[in-house]
Amino acid sequence: PSPKFTPATPDTNLHEKPSIAVLPFANIGGDPNQQYLSDGITEDITIQLSRFREMQVRTRFSTFKISGEVGDSSNVGALLGVKYLVKGTTRISGNKMMISCQLMEVPTGNLVWSERYDRTTADIFQVQDEVVARIVTALGGRVINADASSIRKKPTENWSAYEFFLKGREICNRAEEAASAGFFAKAVELDPEFCLAHAWWAIALVGNFWNHGEIEYLNRALEQADKALELGPDEATAHHAAGMALTYQKKLDRSAHHLRRAIELNPLEINIRGDYANLLLHLGRYADALMTIEEALNRDPYPPAWLYYIHGKILFFARRFDDAITALENCRVYNHRTCFLLAAAYGMLGNPDEAGRYVVLARQTLPGITFTHFVATLPFADRAEVDFLHAALKKAGFHD
Repeated sequence: PSPKFTPATPDTNLHEKPSIAVLPFANIGGDPNQQYLSDGITEDITIQLSRFREMQVRTRFSTFKISGEVGDSSNVGALLGVKYLVKGTTRISGNKMMISCQLMEVPTGNLVWSERYDRTTADIFQVQDEVVARIVTALGGRVINADASSIRKKPTENWSAYEFFLKGREICNRAEEAASAGFFAKAVELDPEFCLAHAWWAIALVGNFWNHGEIEYLNRALEQADKALELGPDEATAHHAAGMALTYQKKLDRSAHHLRRAIELNPLEINIRGDYANLLLHLGRYADALMTIEEALNRDPYPPAWLYYIHGKILFFARRFDDAITALENCRVYNHRTCFLLAAAYGMLGNPDEAGRYVVLARQTLPGITFTHFVATLPFADRAEVDFLHAALKKAGFHD
């Protein structure tokens, strides 16, 4: 059966703020093992475009999901609620690289701009910058601000390091942090000055902490984040990584500083907003946390699933148990963290059957899990919230 997608609500201020989505670039090189390169180039262009406050840019999560399941790009623009689409192809052979790119207007189907770049892999970042500059120029001179005219420092001069980085980021985006860490480590080994590789290695290490609860992962994550900040003090991902590590180290004020800075540097990145909402929750600012996460969820028609987990988590601690269950079910990712919160919510609602089912599922997804392990990933400023969760899980039938 065909996927059930409905058109997103179009932006109401399109003439003032162009809305755009970058579809996954097609890998036409004949080697399916190079798909990560095409996907990585797509993501990098999306990230670069999202730095412009004057634009509304759909995230990679929406564009990859829609284009992968719908297929026909003629419907994608309506489904994403955007006025412009970027489509492209890549072919990479040895050190030779061909990238073609098109900017299309969704309502009319008109081709606004197209270009083909026959370069070497050493020019990959220059090509990405040229594509971004041509897109924003084509959408109107008013879109270009000081950020557009600035010359971006090349992330790395080492193509092999960039390949390892793209492989790692692709795996990390699938929530396989443990598997991704080695790729970032290799990228850093090949180019110790590669800021983004250090930052993403930190993010992967935080992901390992979620699953293992061992503080050593956070210490290593902060080391990598600090190195990224040293190399790129104005790189949003470096501040994001530092904010994530500091949140779980319970250094919440320092975390807030870095996450707010990350938002300033990349205001359209919903992953940063999600982690900032998570921080606000642990500071006990539930109203602000809900406003932040709901803003992130409303910003993109098909946001990453983990944002629904954060939404449900906030709703649970705000004592809105029915709403929390709805949000957590929307997540559709049943790891031990989601299952524990669902069990606790059903326990508080007096539904022991459903509560017990999720307790069993939590133990299956992470055998040997204890409350001490789980609570290590909940850095509340107020210990009373941890005690509340413990009582709720006991009511659900979970005992260490």
